[in-house]
Amino acid sequence: ETRTLIVGETFRSRYTAFTIATDGSLTDRRVWADLASATDPPPLRPDGCALDAEGHIWSADAGSGRCYRIAPGGAIVDRIDPPAGLRFFACMLGGSDGRTLLGCAARGYDEAIESESRDGVVTMTRVDVPHSGLP
Repeated sequence: ETRTLIVGETFRSRYTAFTIATDGSLTDRRVWADLASATDPPPLRPDGCALDAEGHIWSADAGSGRCYRIAPGGAIVDRIDPPAGLRFFACMLGGSDGRTLLGCAARGYDEAIESESRDGVVTMTRVDVPHSGLP
């Protein structure tokens, strides 16, 4: 059984994959998705993410604040917009059937401001493809 680790590189605008060897070491480093020109306006900056059962990644975009579903190779196949005035920072597939995309959204990055505003929310959006493995 081949196992793979996929790492989001926010400021390089890409996902990088590694093969996990039987001894736990990482080999075969490769670009899983180059996202530098994947969105309009570019670039997509991958942040919190979740893998689905079709091998696609749901990714919060630190640039636009949206969540995108990304196919292997980098094609954008779906998009979820955050509530007005907020930005997604992380997402996870969950729920009883794994088909609920949970999005963590807030106004911005500044923890001091966000802790005072209490505007952050967790959104729930139904999606067609469930999570992969354990949430």
